[in-house]
Amino acid sequence: MTAKAFNRQLDIKYFLESEECNLIFFHDSVELVKELSVSGVLENSHVYFTTSWFLNEEKFGNIKRYFLEAEKSFGDVYDRVTLLLNSKLEMEMAERIIPEVDVLHFSNASLINETLFDILRSPQDKQFDAVFNARPNAFKRHYLTQLIESKLFIAYEWKVTDVDLEAYGPTKIYMNVKGSEVGLALNEARVGLMLSEEEGACYASTEYLLCGLPVVSTASRGGRDEYYNEGNSIICEASAESVQASTRKAVESLARDIMVPGKIRSDCIDRMSFFRNSLEAHMQSRLKRAGVSAEDGLLTRRVHSTNKLWKYRNMRLKSIFSENQQMQNTLN
Repeated sequence: MTAKAFNRQLDIKYFLESEECNLIFFHDSVELVKELSVSGVLENSHVYFTTSWFLNEEKFGNIKRYFLEAEKSFGDVYDRVTLLLNSKLEMEMAERIIPEVDVLHFSNASLINETLFDILRSPQDKQFDAVFNARPNAFKRHYLTQLIESKLFIAYEWKVTDVDLEAYGPTKIYMNVKGSEVGLALNEARVGLMLSEEEGACYASTEYLLCGLPVVSTASRGGRDEYYNEGNSIICEASAESVQASTRKAVESLARDIMVPGKIRSDCIDRMSFFRNSLEAHMQSRLKRAGVSAEDGLLTRRVHSTNKLWKYRNMRLKSIFSENQQMQNTLN
């Protein structure tokens, strides 16, 4: 589908295309709901917005405004859009601040293709006590790892880098690993670290669990803890001493079979299935209402045909919107 928006033609990816009702996914683009309605994207379609970052009260207030603007331009936009939220806290805020908007508790991390991540080594055959898969940005809090002697950093070149990874004494650093290489790298360590205070569902955390790694995490907002239980994680204080002690405890728990890699992986897959089934049921209800028949399990099949639903999600529209706003500001 091609739609005209922001004075340019945009190729829109379909999740499902039919004459009666299309299903379309947009990621981190809820700001665009008015533009999508005006451009005709919402005609004969139901749109799902996924998010990668925690939505606070201010952001929900902005979302309320976006929908009110779209309603003035389009009419009943609320019946054509669903906002997918990563955490229970966000669900509570949404029900209070934007009760008119259709929302569903759905973890963005459940769109990971679990077949790409698996348990390849036993804990005793691994080289490092801990791995931290995080881009080199301050909010990731790499400094909390500094007391862990045996650790692997996985990092990526980023447009903004404000952390010197070497300053925190990693045993080894892998840069810019992709695809199946990520799973191979994770299998070199016993425990996964998640240390940001606020983020989103967090792909890296779920990838740890799929590889059978228990997670040592600080308390956080955003939804990564939706997968945690006593058998797969330790929530610690945001101090280097607590992260070190919790990592040591997780390593010992693996050695004593208190934490079991196979169980960690299967529990994670069960949780992913819960979220997928919830979204699948929602999609089926929307299709049924439009008189469309679709096979069960479509979401999981789509996930397994790619990773993170990249083939079927529209990912860059927010940046296009930002470019358009900058252009308008310049003209004004």
